[in-house]
Amino acid sequence: MINVKDKLDQSEIIELLALCTFSDSNRLEETIQNYKNENDVEIYGFEKENKVVGIIGFQMNETQMELKHIAVSPPQRYKGIGSLMINAMINLKKPTQVISETDDDAVDFYRSSGFTVYSLGEKFPGVERYRCEFEVEQIDI
Repeated sequence: MINVKDKLDQSEIIELLALCTFSDSNRLEETIQNYKNENDVEIYGFEKENKVVGIIGFQMNETQMELKHIAVSPPQRYKGIGSLMINAMINLKKPTQVISETDDDAVDFYRSSGFTVYSLGEKFPGVERYRCEFEVEQIDI
């Protein structure tokens, strides 16, 4: 995993973020600017054969990591990269809880990654949203 905050102008990073913003150019540009300008959000990339094929963006407070964006390039999906990225960030940042909000397209990914999923109902007409929570097991040595 590499920090890609300084690589947000690279096409492979932009393409992955576009997957998270439904290719809405205004939303994509706002997301990129937010990662560039805000100190409290971080974005990392997963490299395979010297190419970033996955990204994970989050906001971290003392104990909680809130996932803002997670995407894997379509040819690399269903290979465990999304879960690997989440686990890598848990190991790096040591949160006690990871949360995310998502829709029908990604809710099964979160379930299969061990998250507990709660329906938030229709936050937008015809679009059900979900809160996904993962409690990180703390091991005392």
